[in-house]
Amino acid sequence: MSRRSFESTEELRTRIEEYFEDIRAFNASITTRGKLPTKGGMTLFLGVSRDTLNEYEDKEGYSDTIKDAYLRIEDGWVQNLTAQSAAGTIFYLKNAFHYRDQKDVNLNDKRLIKDDEGD
Repeated sequence: MSRRSFESTEELRTRIEEYFEDIRAFNASITTRGKLPTKGGMTLFLGVSRDTLNEYEDKEGYSDTIKDAYLRIEDGWVQNLTAQSAAGTIFYLKNAFHYRDQKDVNLNDKRLIKDDEGD
């Protein structure tokens, strides 16, 4: 993929808005389940590689624009958790946004400790 460059944060912001508008237009044109925005889809739409987008994410002024787009993508997937089968959504959130299953264990819960004296 080419190393396209963006002359300004406004140009990048405009292209990202066009990506989200493209998703909305596609979803409005069909009657079945629509498509969700993804990090990979946005990267392809922008015409850059992941490495290039990561470099822009580290540039002052561009960082907030990209992080805002990622939050919008994440929110779309989180909203999709109410779908009948959320397995694919959970998979994407874990891999793209580092969500994880977490189990809290309280090692200080006295109810689980047996007294050696038979109490």
